[in-house]
Amino acid sequence: MDDSEYFNKDEMDAINDLASQHKTTDYTEMIRITKHGDIVREDVVEMERILNAEENKNLTPTEMEELLKENCNFLHTYCPDIFRFLSKNTMNFKMMYSILDNFKEIEDGKLTQHQFASKCGKMLASEYLPKNTEIKSSTQSTIEVKEISWNNWKSANK
Repeated sequence: MDDSEYFNKDEMDAINDLASQHKTTDYTEMIRITKHGDIVREDVVEMERILNAEENKNLTPTEMEELLKENCNFLHTYCPDIFRFLSKNTMNFKMMYSILDNFKEIEDGKLTQHQFASKCGKMLASEYLPKNTEIKSSTQSTIEVKEISWNNWKSANK
């Protein structure tokens, strides 16, 4: 499948410019080799089943979290943010399945990780931002970029 089926030329140029400006590491090939999307999907399906199961409605939050950790271990161990978003109802499952469908397109060689990020960003923005919010493209941005390591950011935002 051709990139033009997903993005127009300006969007592709912007994605490539951002990737090169911010010295991102391209994990596209690693994603295609490891193919963890199906394992993540299995845990997401199981989490949704557990959270919606009538027999689990009376569990305390701690008991529920333990049950989820035990039954969705891959998600808890390797994707803790996704685990937390879904278990705390911060993200709905329908959105997560859409993201996983797009992730599958990386694994199948139809998207790169940068195209995936752009596509998911648009999808998340349309779902979670107010409808009248203007989204500027990266070429319109006037935000000064400050280089900071993950550890420095994390310690500053505790």
